[in-house]
Amino acid sequence: MSRRGLALLAALVIAVTPTSVPAGAMFIPPISLRVAQADCVIVGTVTAIEAKPVLVPVSPGSTDKIPYQIAVVKIEHAYLGARGLTTLRVGMFPQNRIGRGPVPVQLSKGQEVCLFLHAHPEETFYTTNGFFDVIDKKSLTFARDSADPRHYAQMLSEPRKALQAKSAEDRYLAAALLVLRYNTLRPGQMHTKKVPIDATESKLIMAALAEGNWKKNFGADPMLSPQYLFSLLDNKKGWTAPADAAQFPAKAQQWVKDNATTYRIERFPAEGKTK
Repeated sequence: MSRRGLALLAALVIAVTPTSVPAGAMFIPPISLRVAQADCVIVGTVTAIEAKPVLVPVSPGSTDKIPYQIAVVKIEHAYLGARGLTTLRVGMFPQNRIGRGPVPVQLSKGQEVCLFLHAHPEETFYTTNGFFDVIDKKSLTFARDSADPRHYAQMLSEPRKALQAKSAEDRYLAAALLVLRYNTLRPGQMHTKKVPIDATESKLIMAALAEGNWKKNFGADPMLSPQYLFSLLDNKKGWTAPADAAQFPAKAQQWVKDNATTYRIERFPAEGKTK
């Protein structure tokens, strides 16, 4: 996610969270963002751990390298990406790394998992952002915790169909996930200029956002709130924020309705490699 997006999210989280977050607490992305950022969402079984690590430059052009241990995963269900693949390779960041950040994933042979994966820009394997990108099938709540990833990923796999679903709630959810995906920088992706999306798809997204419930409390996942999604839309001609914050939802919703057919949503170009 871009710095501007993270700042906006932080402000929104503070606004909707009834209790303060402890200092130094780690930000764990909600399921919506994990799916929106992912190149691949699968359920599978680790069938092997490759004996020889793969040395990867810490950054493009760097002579310093990091060893990634590689887990081979047999795909049981490909919710997003990995179409036509039966296995894929997942690079595990070393545990003894220097610096702070999410605990790196350590997969083991025989482990059954739901994975949120990101295509490495230069290598032929996928990576994770941290422990939260793995849902272990042994968890007592696996069925519940993997339901949203499956539902969200299926919407992103067939966006046009999801945007024209019979349920207004489903249409809104599809639009929200697409706005998140289009306005979120993927892990390792360089900041780049946005480009307009397809005009028809843009109209469908705007129409779905316009008919959403702008009064609903999205405290469990503020990234799905209309107000946050509205903040991600760039170059909103004619928009002026109201002096009274209480009027923001109604005024923003009306702007979306009035501009649904003329406004063109933009996105960061996808840069992940196809494996």
